[in-house]
Amino acid sequence: MKVLKKIIFQFLNAMNTRVFISSLLICAISHSAQGQESSSFEIMPRKADNWAAEGKGHWDMKDNVLEITENSINRDPFTAPSARIIYDKSTFTSFELTVEMKSNAPLSEIRGDMIIIFGYQSPTQYYYAHLTGTVDSIHNGVFIVDNTDRRKVDFTEFEPVLIDREWHKIRLVRDTEAGSIGIFRDGDEAPMISVYDKTFLEGKIGFGSFNDTGEIRSINITSYN
Repeated sequence: MKVLKKIIFQFLNAMNTRVFISSLLICAISHSAQGQESSSFEIMPRKADNWAAEGKGHWDMKDNVLEITENSINRDPFTAPSARIIYDKSTFTSFELTVEMKSNAPLSEIRGDMIIIFGYQSPTQYYYAHLTGTVDSIHNGVFIVDNTDRRKVDFTEFEPVLIDREWHKIRLVRDTEAGSIGIFRDGDEAPMISVYDKTFLEGKIGFGSFNDTGEIRSINITSYN
């Protein structure tokens, strides 16, 4: 089964397209994981000792909300998200993460962004799911930072999420056995992003923004470690 999943994902990425079978496979992986041994819990933003902030962003924790209050562009030592905060208590392999996020960038800034970090190894090695109000080669998608400038690893086409300044529910499904990553929005059954990559098979999770401000709340994770 895992060989079949790998072959399908490699084929879909090589074809550079998001097709129905990709959505079905991600959904099947998500549902099959529910039969595995798992642990589920809520991550409380207000517990400061759970978190390690890094980069150039300033963070505030109150009322169970993580807020980026100040941010700036990070190009040192290379291009990567500037504001990052890492959940420092656990590492994860396969998991499902749900979170509510919203951008506080001016509405006129269509590139106002928020990110979900996963597979985190160090400040220079991790994945992140990037959500903004526009889609191009450097906005919206799954990216990898691996000791060099960030690189996009998915080529799916989808409608952008953060076109407003409302709360949006995002679900990230990671299956390290298959190598799959699926990103879902606002209760959708089919993923808006699906990609195969096995560079980092275990790591911490976190949140942030490339160079904007925003808020994060209602963080829940089911781990299949």
